Amino acid sequence: MRQGWESGVVMKQWTGGFTYVVVLANGTIASSPFDKDEYIRRPQLRFSVGDRVECCMDEGWMSGTVMRHWSDLNGFPYEVVLDNCKEGERCTAPCDLDGYIRA
Repeated sequence: MRQGWESGVVMKQWTGGFTYVVVLANGTIASSPFDKDEYIRRPQLRFSVGDRVECCMDEGWMSGTVMRHWSDLNGFPYEVVLDNCKEGERCTAPCDLDGYIRA
């Protein structure tokens, strides 16, 4: 059994007797029995508000600016205004991995 913290994405809440079901960055599924920092926590984020980033979109990689952490839209770690978006439109990055958001 591995020990230590690993990055992942919460895929389900309150299912199968677990508070969270998480897909780890390496593809394994993990479950958290409690909503406590000893079991699950928000990671340190790589990018600060105001940082220029690229987000992976259906159209490919698009440039933008980080506007907020832990979005009110969906709880994702990053809310980004893309350079080519209409005013007020934002995208979110579901996790802090290079496959979704990069410098």
